[in-house]
Amino acid sequence: MTAAVPYTQPADQGWPQRRLVEVAVRERFLWIDNEAYPLHNIARAAFFPVRTNVWRAFLRFFKRCGIAALIVIGTAIVLAVTTGPVGFLMLEGFMTAAWVVAGLTAFVSLILLLAELGRPPRFALSVETAGPPYALVTTTDPAHAAHLVECITYAINNPETEFRYVIEHVHYGDNITQIGDHSSVHKR
Repeated sequence: MTAAVPYTQPADQGWPQRRLVEVAVRERFLWIDNEAYPLHNIARAAFFPVRTNVWRAFLRFFKRCGIAALIVIGTAIVLAVTTGPVGFLMLEGFMTAAWVVAGLTAFVSLILLLAELGRPPRFALSVETAGPPYALVTTTDPAHAAHLVECITYAINNPETEFRYVIEHVHYGDNITQIGDHSSVHKR
């Protein structure tokens, strides 16, 4: 069984991070980019939807708006303490600037919240081995992920099988590398 999926490079390479990932089986190894997993060590291959954490998105929004409100309140307190009531009226431009900064912060926060809540659903291909290593590739096309799971499970039972797919890996957020137990997690 040999298969290949044609792919065209997307024009936008901004947020979210997108890159091409090769998923292939050759010589009884599953290759995901430059990582190789022996087929006989694969314990599970699955795909599942990755949903946006709505609670976390709203928490980030309210945190940003709270910081903007603190800037306005802090500016008002500093002006009231340092200049008194008469000087406070004379330095009204500083308060106007603080309100403009707070308004822009709230507007940008709202745009970021809507972008996060409105992004397309993602589907993850998860490959777990008998030991600690695992691989996770996310894509916006559920058909690719489902078909890859079928091909990988077929290749496990039929060692002569070889295939190659190139899919678009969609990544939001940080890359987390964990080596060993839970105390050695690294961001990159």
